[in-house]
Amino acid sequence: MIRQEFNSNWMFSRDVSSMMGTLYGEQNVPVEVMLPHDAMVLEEKNENNPTGNAGAFYPGGNYLYTKTFYMPEENIGKTILLEFEGIYSRWYTGSGIYRPVNMLIGNEAHIKQDELQITTPEVDTEISTVETKILVRYDGAKRVKAWLETEIHDEDGNVAASEKTPVTLYRGTDTVVRQRIFVYEPKLWSLESPNLYSCRTKLVVEGEIQDTAEERFGIRHIQIDPKYGLRLNGKSVRLRGSCIHHDNGVIGSVTLPYAEERRVQLMKEADSSGYFR
Repeated sequence: MIRQEFNSNWMFSRDVSSMMGTLYGEQNVPVEVMLPHDAMVLEEKNENNPTGNAGAFYPGGNYLYTKTFYMPEENIGKTILLEFEGIYSRWYTGSGIYRPVNMLIGNEAHIKQDELQITTPEVDTEISTVETKILVRYDGAKRVKAWLETEIHDEDGNVAASEKTPVTLYRGTDTVVRQRIFVYEPKLWSLESPNLYSCRTKLVVEGEIQDTAEERFGIRHIQIDPKYGLRLNGKSVRLRGSCIHHDNGVIGSVTLPYAEERRVQLMKEADSSGYFR
């Protein structure tokens, strides 16, 4: 399905009809916000708030997000989904819609949401096997023949491997398509060298591209046994963990790409062995 950003022009307000709204006598004054948005971080803390220390003394409450938008006529009859990556209203970890929102649009024939799955069952520095599992939905009136065309691209954008698979689609059904693709002289993913590839798939019906899907992945071999523990590409790896909350301190629970990247960088720098995950 085609994923479009759906974060702008939302209206935000408190839900004055709720019990909390009645208790505090709140006024409903909508303001325009851009998602993701933390409804709690700008609230006023007070030691008398009923949330107590579990809620960092924020008042909490119920919030309303609304949006009016235009849907093009060309989308009539298509599959339309809204994807909310994170909504919450509890404790000190933020409230509201604090993750991005996307609109997903699918034609009569489309690759279902998050249904391009990739595994690497056979890994070697000379030749590795990449297997894809793709779930295709078809809501058209008649049976059609289609093709799934998949390319594996390296980090420089070069095509490392490709596969083209025919498939017959029947009305009102989900069809699973599996592909087996060979990548020669692959760059393996490791902790020291996290090489990534892109898997790009096109669904073609009667010569026209109906949908596309893309996922990034690493080619690596994982083994787990009682003698060696976890091994990555034949090398033993020690795992260490930590309890890290999802919020980003003073900026609240809003997910910002650089803030998340910085958090990972700090965690890796804190672990001199480089195996902190």
